[in-house]
Amino acid sequence: MKNVLAIRHVHFEDLGVFEEVLINSNFHIEYIDAATVDFDTIDPLSADLLVVLGAPIGAFDEDIYPLLIESTNWHLLTSA
Repeated sequence: MKNVLAIRHVHFEDLGVFEEVLINSNFHIEYIDAATVDFDTIDPLSADLLVVLGAPIGAFDEDIYPLLIESTNWHLLTSA
């Protein structure tokens, strides 16, 4: 079984219509909440598919949502 790691920034976001497609394609889905996770404990290479979900948060709202700093840095490191 393949693994999907979905990073969400707000609790109500999910994979939407893609979730059923992925499950029917034999993927296991794991949601990670950016607000509560320690990104140092996540190995992004352990997933077959990494999805970073959107949110009604601006990319430059770090002062309001400090979680954006850590998650953005993590996303940049994983894409290097």
